[in-house]
Amino acid sequence: MKKILILVFLLSLSCYSQTISIEQIIDIEDNDGYETPSAYYKDTNNLFDPFVGTYIYNIGDKYLKIVLEKKIHSSLNGYCYSDTMIAEYQYIVNGIKKTNTLNKLSINYSDARFHTIDGVIIYTGKVNGCYDCDVAEKRLRMGIFDSYSEAGGDIIIRRIIVGGQPAIELSLNWNTRGHREGTPLPLQPELKGGSYIMIKE
Repeated sequence: MKKILILVFLLSLSCYSQTISIEQIIDIEDNDGYETPSAYYKDTNNLFDPFVGTYIYNIGDKYLKIVLEKKIHSSLNGYCYSDTMIAEYQYIVNGIKKTNTLNKLSINYSDARFHTIDGVIIYTGKVNGCYDCDVAEKRLRMGIFDSYSEAGGDIIIRRIIVGGQPAIELSLNWNTRGHREGTPLPLQPELKGGSYIMIKE
């Protein structure tokens, strides 16, 4: 009986120790692209917060709405954790809905990267070709995946002021995809690449 109790104690201690993970907290700005096991990439200085909100582009026959949210301590495949910016959007042309992923905002994914748009990278100053940026200005880089066309791309968001109102300049670049000669061209995303000036609601 004593041996059984000792065995149960050792098994429970082993299971308990596996559920504890000591996290190394790393500032999100120090993310070098290499994920450290069990680390927590934290938005220590709340750099993501000014980007949070709902933004609208409504010019001509095109209407684009994007909602940006900050997720705290999201798992990245259970390997490490990160504060993460996520977004979903609605795109309408001539009154016809082309894309609408806004309902995904209410889904609490175990990994924030399951959202249509996500990102953890902050650019500072003139990095990556923003020659008219201030040296301390912060921009947000995010990835986007279009489930209709299965295309992926990059988004860079810069906070600006338009007519006295808070706004963003959203630059969208879809990745180039090849295909074999004689096969159908790959589907293209409904939302075209380019620059969108979007006013904060």
